[in-house]
Amino acid sequence: MSATFWVTFGKGITYDQQMANPSTGQTTIRKHLAVCVEAMDDDDCRTFVTEKFGVTDPVIQALPYPASPRFASSEAAKSECPSFCRKPGECAGHTSCPQSHSCTE
Repeated sequence: MSATFWVTFGKGITYDQQMANPSTGQTTIRKHLAVCVEAMDDDDCRTFVTEKFGVTDPVIQALPYPASPRFASSEAAKSECPSFCRKPGECAGHTSCPQSHSCTE
């Protein structure tokens, strides 16, 4: 069974996500200082982040639900659960949602 983690890269390191706007045909870049990673455990997560992003000292915290942007360390770690967490920076480090109501409401 896999786990979900919120991974913060560190000062000055970003993941640049290209986003296409279908109505204008233009592509924009959205910079992320952290990403959601589904992995088998924290060691698997650290290995994946180092290989994928070149980050050698990421901050890895448990996340109760997947968030966006989202990556999986392997097909086995990938879950079917949608990206429910809307405030991953606030929820990181918790094993259950600390909110009193759903973020999707």
